[in-house]
Parts: sequence; structure tokens; C-alpha cells
Amino acid sequence: MRKEAIGMISFDKTKKIIKKYWITFWLIASGCAVAGLIAQARYNDGRNVVKRVVATQKNERQLFSSDLLSTSTPQHFRTVDTETVTEQFFDINIYNYDVKNPGTVYPTDIIYDLSVRFYNSTGTQELSAAQTEALIGTDEIRLYAYSSNVLSAASFLTVNKDTASGDNHASRTVTAASSTDKFRVVLPISMKDKDISVKITASPSGYSDLPSGIYALFSIKTQTFTKIDGWNGTFNDDMSIPLSSYDGFNYSITGSGKSEGTLSWRNDLVEPNQHQITGLMKPGTSVSESGNMSSITIVLDSEENSGRYDIQFYVKDENARTTIDAMTWPAFASSTTGVAAFAETP
Repeated sequence: MRKEAIGMISFDKTKKIIKKYWITFWLIASGCAVAGLIAQARYNDGRNVVKRVVATQKNERQLFSSDLLSTSTPQHFRTVDTETVTEQFFDINIYNYDVKNPGTVYPTDIIYDLSVRFYNSTGTQELSAAQTEALIGTDEIRLYAYSSNVLSAASFLTVNKDTASGDNHASRTVTAASSTDKFRVVLPISMKDKDISVKITASPSGYSDLPSGIYALFSIKTQTFTKIDGWNGTFNDDMSIPLSSYDGFNYSITGSGKSEGTLSWRNDLVEPNQHQITGLMKPGTSVSESGNMSSITIVLDSEENSGRYDIQFYVKDENARTTIDAMTWPAFASSTTGVAAFAETP
């Protein structure tokens, strides 16, 4: 038989089989199509999950933050005159929102543990009771609480050489309603220019979506002041530490007399603590913008040579981080071409 005839018979048989079992063939074909769609849907869903995760991480906020404490353990110095004999203090705010990116707040109260420890001046070694006593004797660190912006008369935590490694904790709360817990840490002047600092740690308890802790070191050092009736601005951070180690910078305006001045900063590199500059701004004024520079007019008032205004600046974004890391302290802190500057009104 010829190949053409054989092919014709096979084709006829195939048609008869398909007609007889068409339902079975349809079910098989439909099943394959559905399986393909499910596989495609799962694949697409997987890609969408990745996109959602990336978007969430990009917009993530750290809803437990502070104006002075952070996960990078910054160092804060209170600079004083060589003749100063009074104790020094820092006011510290803890927020239930991201101080660098405010807007979203944590939905519930945040209960956290606040602890105080003595360390060397660089924060690399915790001091023993004997080492602490050798440096500051029996002097104490005291913490006071604010309530409705009123400072309590009694301290809620006192730490000295005997309690520094023991009962040096206090439970604190950032309420969902107030959004801020504010307290003051008072340092004895005996710490001045000594190889000692105070490490304060705030650790939320039982919140998997919050940082395990934020920290900072506090100490006192002398700085020679020229007693003049005027004001000057400067960065107050340890310039022996590279810029890349800081995610925030402390700028101080010091002097005496009644005056006004302009505080300017590179808005493409840093952003100030909004709560602080709002309190410093001259009434009826606002932040002005000119290219990559922002500025505000502030009012200064101190009868003695002890006036001081502190402003924290934070690194704005990843591009700013890269630029700042490549800079040197002289260029960063330059009063004329640096990242921030203050000019008193003539």
C-alpha cells in the first residue's frame, strides 16, 4: 500500500477517535491551560510580593527615635569655660515617630527601659566602680522628668559609682497621645576634661518592629571663650572622629548680649531638628530657600557670656551620606563654605 493511503487511513482513524472522546481531550487541554495560568499567576504574585517589600523598606520609618540618642551612639559634649564650676545638663527627647521623617506615629504607648552607665570618654570601655570613683569621687548623675514642659523638682533616677553597674534603670513611657517623653540628665562638673562619659540607653521592651535600643554618650570639656558682646556658631562634635561615623551633628551658637542672626544650612546635605529651629525662629518669620541653601532668622538674648543655643543636624539621604563621607572636617565645618553657618546681624 502506498504511503499516501496509509497516511489517509491514520488521519481518518484519528478524527474518529477525537469525535468519540472529545470531552476527554477538552478536559485535558483545559487542565493544561489552567495549570499554566496558575503557574503564571504564582510567578506574577511572587514578583509583586518583592515589589511590595521593596516599597515598604524604602518608606520605612523608625518610630522610636530621639533628638540626641540614635543607633550609632553619637557623642555629645557640653563645652564650658575653664572657670565654670556649675553642673551641666542636656535635655533629651524620645519620640514615637521618626525625628528625621516625622508624620507617622506609633499606634500605641511605647514602654522602654532607660539605663545609665559610666564609660571612658570615647565610649569604648565601661568603667568599674573604682575607676569611676577615681575620676569623679562620689558625685552623681541625676535624671529629671518633664511633665507638660515643666521640669520635676525631684529626680527619678540617680546614678553614682555604687549604682552604675547595678540599679541604674528606670521604666519610661512614650504615650501614643503625647508622642514625646522628655527628661533632663545633669552631669557633675567634676567630669570636665576627664576620661569619662555617661552612656544613656533607651530600649523598648516587646516591640519587634522597633529598634532594640538607641544610645548616646555625654561628657564635659573646656573651651576657651573670649568674653565679647557677640555671638558665634560652630559644630560641637569631636573632629578626631571621621564624618562617616556621624548620622547627626551638633551645632552650637554661643555668646552674650541681645541680638539677631541668620542660621543657614545646606538643604541638600542636612536637615535640622524641626522642633529646635521652630523654637529659635524670630516670630513672624519662616524658613527661606535659595538654591541648595536654607536659612532662618533667630533671636539671641543672654546678659552674660553663657548664652548657648544647640541645634542638631541630620544627614538628609543616601546621596548626602555619600557626599559628606567624602568631605573633611575643615571643609564640612567651615564658617564660610561649610554645611552650616551662623552670621550675626550687624
